Amino acid sequence: MIHAAHSHGRVSKREKEYLEGWQRAQADLANFRQRVRDEQAASSQRARQQAIAAFLPIADNFRAIVQHVPEALKTDAWVQGVTHVARQFEHVLAEQGVTVIDQTDVPFDPRRHEAVGEVADAARPAHHVREIVQPGYQLGEIILKAAKVKVST
Repeated sequence: MIHAAHSHGRVSKREKEYLEGWQRAQADLANFRQRVRDEQAASSQRARQQAIAAFLPIADNFRAIVQHVPEALKTDAWVQGVTHVARQFEHVLAEQGVTVIDQTDVPFDPRRHEAVGEVADAARPAHHVREIVQPGYQLGEIILKAAKVKVST
């Protein structure tokens, strides 16, 4: 049986309350779904950062090996192979969006740098990165590992 309110296009108070409740439930569900997507994306990003950070000591070791090859061994095939692997490893990190923090003559930034020493240098402004002791790494805006640096005084 159809009420008179329906025949004239009017909605009863109870029907209006039901409609508003349903609309609130729909909005709550949409908000919940968005929250879940955001949390999944954040969790995925944290896992990616942790996985990449686990490989950074290997990158540091490769860099040190390549930098400290004795001059007499630089043309050795084995040394060249290790150097090639080190370059490949750096390339893979770069493909993942990792950038190396290794600039000198830039202002010291405690978010990007860890001061491990000072260097007296009258030719440069104070509190600038003078020497990189060990490079740092960042993924986008996230600092995975601060660069260890010596700062000018």
